[in-house]
Amino acid sequence: MEKQTDSDEIERELRATLSARREVGPDYDDHLIEAFMQKLNQRALVAPTPQPQTGHGPTSGQRLALGIVSLVFLIPLAAVTISDGGLLAFGIICCVVLGINIAFNARG
Repeated sequence: MEKQTDSDEIERELRATLSARREVGPDYDDHLIEAFMQKLNQRALVAPTPQPQTGHGPTSGQRLALGIVSLVFLIPLAAVTISDGGLLAFGIICCVVLGINIAFNARG
């Protein structure tokens, strides 16, 4: 909505500049253009620019990547520990991977 308001104001300024040109003639074109550009530049300086939000935790792409990497490492580790009969080792490995995922997703 704010962009529409800015657009309407710019349009009014431009129409006023063109109307003034018709009244004073083409001799003042450079002056009118400079005045219009100054108004636009002032408006750009005054208008707050939205800043990208940073530091608000991992993105969904990062979460997906961690999940995929976790599975890639967990499957062979599980196969090795289970084949050696180490059910306790398998439980520890699962808890470590789960802890890493929880810690990563709790950031921010």
